[in-house]
Amino acid sequence: MKMFDYQDFGLKKDNLYEIIATTYSITAKDKDIKPNASCMGIRMIEGDQIQISPFYSSITYKNLKEYNTIAINFVDNVYLYALAALKEPNSPIGLIDFPSNYYDFKFLESRMMDVPYIKKAWGILIGEVSREFQYFSYDRLFFHGL
Repeated sequence: MKMFDYQDFGLKKDNLYEIIATTYSITAKDKDIKPNASCMGIRMIEGDQIQISPFYSSITYKNLKEYNTIAINFVDNVYLYALAALKEPNSPIGLIDFPSNYYDFKFLESRMMDVPYIKKAWGILIGEVSREFQYFSYDRLFFHGL
């Protein structure tokens, strides 16, 4: 049974779409969910899969390797993209993390946990890593809808 068809969302094969990807880690101390938001390009490929290319050293890549779950947030607010793109650990303006007031959580029974997403997104797809391969110097992860 096919769970996701990108054409149902008006998306086209091989087109590049800019999204905000939300992933999560679990804090060692409190076992709390720590969400992460990153600007990323996605591409619809074979069947029901979506291709992304996170940098190997990124928090997004590390979270996907460990927890395999992503929320793909389609956002039309450039301010949210700026917040996701400009956050950094040693931010001179104090923007260390994407502001928590923009997150909400969707409980996934299949994972028995909450997955973070952007509240103001006009469309959200939640998926999991289905395969990974390295293409030249880029890591590629593929997802299918849950």
